[in-house]
Amino acid sequence: MANNFITNSVVKRYIVWFKYNATIYNTAYFCDSPYYKGQSVGESYQIRKNGQILSDRGYTSAVQNIVDRTFNVTVQEPFNVHTQINPAEFDRASGSADGSSRIDRIIKPASNELVQKVEKELIARMDDTVYHAVGTPGAAMDSWGAFTAAKVLMDDYQFPATEKSYLALGPQARNEVAGAFVNNYNQKKTGVILNTGYIAEEMGGYNEIFANTQMPFFSSVITNGTTCQTAAVIAEGASTIQLSGLGTYDGAIIPKGTCIEFDATQVRGVTDNQSETPRGFQCRVTADSAAIAAGAVTVTVTPEISLLGNVAKTPYANASVVGGGTEIPTARDVTLIGTYKCNYAYMSPGIALDPVSMGEMRGFPQAQHTEQGVYMTIVDWSSPNNWTASTRISTQQAWGFDPRLLVLVRT
Repeated sequence: MANNFITNSVVKRYIVWFKYNATIYNTAYFCDSPYYKGQSVGESYQIRKNGQILSDRGYTSAVQNIVDRTFNVTVQEPFNVHTQINPAEFDRASGSADGSSRIDRIIKPASNELVQKVEKELIARMDDTVYHAVGTPGAAMDSWGAFTAAKVLMDDYQFPATEKSYLALGPQARNEVAGAFVNNYNQKKTGVILNTGYIAEEMGGYNEIFANTQMPFFSSVITNGTTCQTAAVIAEGASTIQLSGLGTYDGAIIPKGTCIEFDATQVRGVTDNQSETPRGFQCRVTADSAAIAAGAVTVTVTPEISLLGNVAKTPYANASVVGGGTEIPTARDVTLIGTYKCNYAYMSPGIALDPVSMGEMRGFPQAQHTEQGVYMTIVDWSSPNNWTASTRISTQQAWGFDPRLLVLVRT
């Protein structure tokens, strides 16, 4: 090949187009950890969360320890685009002085494909951790209700006011939002709002609102709003809940993703800034249950049960038994919601990303570059037997999530 054209400037162009098409990726907290080099896929390291401190009152003050928390950031498999063309086409794609042909033929479509795959996987993994939830399944996103409900929850649970908040909507919800603006503003103003990003401010003070990929969808044979009861005492630190009163659904399962909400008059989600309407403690099913038998079933949930006053446990996810107690008793009412579309409200530190170097592939023309939270590698090689030229573009990340700063918005 006369011109292999692999330089850092070309890698920067891929990164620029990757970032241009990214949405959630661009709003994450970039750790820029010095420890990621040499980590293998599946290996984890820890990122420190904000500390949590209890307060007291009175002239005599008790010393309060700072409880530091960490969460795991795990190295993911790389995402790749591998193109193959004949050398003459490769030269045409690389031959212009500024690389414009390569941008149009390879860089733009390859970067768009990469970011779509990265963000789809990122959303799926984020969804595995989230437990705060608002929204009415089946309701169109054509009013402000779901957005303001998420904001109220953020305030109730004291999400840090200094951090930026974002909305990530699926394509259908995004277009329903656009329809709401058409109905509430004249056409000229609607165009300005939708095209400039001011839509976020109009929707209740979020910093940005967007959608660039399909969101998860959950479906269950159990009717949304079905009420059942706790069948056994739930102790501090438990990650399973035994339920009863589901005889109508014998033989069915409670699928992963089902939202569980306790009756707010019995078990509340605890905050120091509770809204006028108390919230029931919320959790989510993390794996498909066994079949319901005689109306009973055991489900695995996140977060683990953490009772009021245990500051060393999951922050912003404590449960409070109305009337007091150090465990959640039997016969407490819970509501199940298992069929809904996913959208998300979150704050930037709720998603942690680290760019990962894949190392050098010796003996081939290549370049690597990291910028703005993206580490990208491009390798060129040729196959004389088949008279083909290949380009592989790869990006790799480590990511983790702080679920206390994530909210599921159900539609």
